[in-house]
Amino acid sequence: MRGLAATAALLAGLALAGTAHAQSADPARATRLEMEARQRRHVVRPPVSPEQAARDVESAAGEIDRPARTDRLMRELTRPPHRRPDQDFDVRQGIQAEGIRRVLRR
Repeated sequence: MRGLAATAALLAGLALAGTAHAQSADPARATRLEMEARQRRHVVRPPVSPEQAARDVESAAGEIDRPARTDRLMRELTRPPHRRPDQDFDVRQGIQAEGIRRVLRR
């Protein structure tokens, strides 16, 4: 019990000494830190030339249009070929059936 009381008293003494030391800081040093914080330099980027900006816009527009162009090209390549109506399967079968009937009538 005595050891616990002694430890508590020692910690309280250290805490009070720490707060007293913290309150007696040099005001000139704090002011100097504030001035350094205020004197930060701003980052200024170099100006971009209009030619470079135009090239960037053109390349970005090309990148945006590329998937649409690719899709359109793929649709054209995978589209089934256009057939004439007289070459449809049903029409050919009908013509052949008529030919067979004509041959059988003879």
